[in-house]
Amino acid sequence: MKDIKGKNSVVSRIVFYIQLVFISLVASYDSYLAVKLRDTLYSAELNPLGRMLIRMDNGDVALFMGAKMLGTIFVLGILLFLYYYKESWAGAHKVRNWALPVTAFVTLVQVMVLCFLCS
Repeated sequence: MKDIKGKNSVVSRIVFYIQLVFISLVASYDSYLAVKLRDTLYSAELNPLGRMLIRMDNGDVALFMGAKMLGTIFVLGILLFLYYYKESWAGAHKVRNWALPVTAFVTLVQVMVLCFLCS
């Protein structure tokens, strides 16, 4: 029984970290494109919050990129927190069960973002 549990634990850990790396890479590629296309980004940006941040920064993308990176780091931190939530803490069994489905959902969203960026 221990071997099976240990293997599942190792596999889930590997999948979790692969997903974190993928989320980070897509966010980095998105930021790269935003900086590369900064001259036309305001007219092409579909996110109203992104447009507002660009407008607040007088047409520059720096504030928008900072907010995007802050958001990405925050989400990655939340995912790590969910994954490593201490077993001894109250309600740990409820939170720990959310880590992998939430990470899978964020990964799926990033797949859709990547498809949009590459289209």
